Amino acid sequence: MNEGDSHTCVGLLGWCWQKLQGVFVYEIVSRPSMNDPVLVMHLRGWIDAGSSADLAMDSLTGQLGGVLVATFDDDDLIDYRSRRPTMHLDDGLLTKLSWPSVELKHATDPLGNDLLFLTGTEPDRHWKGFASAIVDLCHSFGVTRIVGLGAFPAPAPHTRPTKVVCTASSRHLADRIGHNSVKMEVPAGVHAAVEAAAAADDVEAATIWAPIPHYASTMDYPAGAVALIEALVRLTNINVDVQPLRDAAQATLDRLNELVQANPQHVKMLQALEQHVDDLAATRDTPVPTGDELAAQFQQFLDELG
Repeated sequence: MNEGDSHTCVGLLGWCWQKLQGVFVYEIVSRPSMNDPVLVMHLRGWIDAGSSADLAMDSLTGQLGGVLVATFDDDDLIDYRSRRPTMHLDDGLLTKLSWPSVELKHATDPLGNDLLFLTGTEPDRHWKGFASAIVDLCHSFGVTRIVGLGAFPAPAPHTRPTKVVCTASSRHLADRIGHNSVKMEVPAGVHAAVEAAAAADDVEAATIWAPIPHYASTMDYPAGAVALIEALVRLTNINVDVQPLRDAAQATLDRLNELVQANPQHVKMLQALEQHVDDLAATRDTPVPTGDELAAQFQQFLDELG
């Protein structure tokens, strides 16, 4: 905790407002029994091409449900002028306002694996305090791994499998999920702030990203959601049914095939994307020569020059 931070807790079960840097961030409302839970997060507002992360999280929460364990001080975290509440009108009468919010829920899969779902709206401010609060909640509930879900537009054809990549707080986690072997500087979402705070406090964190065909990024793309959930299953061994998303993905791919075949220019674009992806795959599958092998090849080249 930083200097000047404070807690206010009441009751045996306990609800607790956590105050970080002068900002009330969260309230614990229940403490269900958990065994080594994984925290899965997706906060709407950052990049989500094809709504794939939304579809994946909706599938998870729809199947497994969830009991509310913590709420957040949305007034401090969210700018309502950029993320306005929704008015519910009935014959001219305002019956309800639905406010953007952030929530943490607990769920258990059919095998008894415990999960925490961090869902809602990406905060507009106080990211450092919010990230610290998430790490505090992880320690409070015994979470040792955080997994985020996201999707981005990419020069990828819909006719090839969606191969996820990740950002991660540790090398072994990045290698296990898969990653781009490049150096990049890109704008960050709050997931990155949570990853950084977690890494600094001995909690593993990664965000799984699905590359979505750029020409399909503004429509629902269930194939991306399938790839995200399958990667999450491989990483955590949770048990969920992906078949409904697979069926939706096949219907979407069939529709895309029809649209592409109806336009010769689109056919050429798709062929170019397929060739590009296949060339990259061939390069990745080629063994990288050792330093001694490179030196021997270079010496042979010099010898051939005389």
